[in-house]
Amino acid sequence: MLTVSVELDRVAPNRTALADRIRARSAFMPTDLTADQRAILDAAIDGEYRAESSDNAAFEELVATFRGQEAIKRDGSSGTWLVRYAGDLWLAELRYYGFADSEPPAEPPAMPDEG
Repeated sequence: MLTVSVELDRVAPNRTALADRIRARSAFMPTDLTADQRAILDAAIDGEYRAESSDNAAFEELVATFRGQEAIKRDGSSGTWLVRYAGDLWLAELRYYGFADSEPPAEPPAMPDEG
């Protein structure tokens, strides 16, 4: 016999409150951006930015900045973040294969038993 259990916890009284909670928890504003990093974000606003090689210091530094923040979703070498930039809130989808090939493990690998 299969038993399924479901528990619900109210996290917000309505959609607006839920959106506020997600923004407060997840949105971040990158600081101390170089001109090249701002150009990357501006290009992304206008459509998309593609790094032409893995030897792109400005993009690599942006990847490190994003990865240091809480993502809405991470999957291998990509993720989705809420970003405050240029006076607005943006949903940023970042694919960074070649700049950071994989996500760091959530927990360190288990150590083999001694003995």
